Amino acid sequence: MAELAQQTPLSISQGVRNRNARIVAYCVLLLLLADSLLICAIIAHVPYTKIDWDAYMSQVTGFIGGERNYAELRGDTGPLVYPAGFLYFYSAFQFLTGGAVFPAQVIFGILYIINLGIILLIYKKSNLLPWWALCLLCLSKRVHSIFVLRLFNDCVAVALAHATIALLLYEHWYLGLIVFSSFSEDECAFVCTIFVIIDVEGNEYKGSALCLVCCSISAGSIWLSISYFISF
Repeated sequence: MAELAQQTPLSISQGVRNRNARIVAYCVLLLLLADSLLICAIIAHVPYTKIDWDAYMSQVTGFIGGERNYAELRGDTGPLVYPAGFLYFYSAFQFLTGGAVFPAQVIFGILYIINLGIILLIYKKSNLLPWWALCLLCLSKRVHSIFVLRLFNDCVAVALAHATIALLLYEHWYLGLIVFSSFSEDECAFVCTIFVIIDVEGNEYKGSALCLVCCSISAGSIWLSISYFISF
């Protein structure tokens, strides 16, 4: 009774948070395992949705063949409208898969699990959500479809965005900014989030300096995008 009486609301709250952190750690492992099995089942039994993969491969083939004029890099859906990072990533995918769909689905399935693991790591770092709330992250039919049935380029971009957030939360500032610099213009919505993380997690001077670096990278990326569209 004496020990119970000595416990303060703050110590009780800290104990609850520590217990929740342990449960979340086990939950993360179970969710990754369960979703890995689900991804395998989807690839094996759900028909692939033919939308952009063939166009991506056509555009990449022109790039690998030496074409550097964006206007001449075309596919079934029209001219290439994605930045150079897209070409580099999908050139690697073509090298690994030969342009075949099934091995590409396996690669994107692995990418999905990596992305999910990063997201779970971000939530684990916050230590604010109950363990059951993490299960909701695995229930999106659309996210599974985008990754393993449609093979969209957004999958790579979103995984890089989440990787940046995780690296900054764990104070790997410079590596996080290197990953951040590989974003396409579609991920500009993450910029404000990254600024907030740097400002809160970093100290006053270091955080300010890193914010300036982020602004420079963002301004450069946006300017290159605008310049391209004006010239095109």
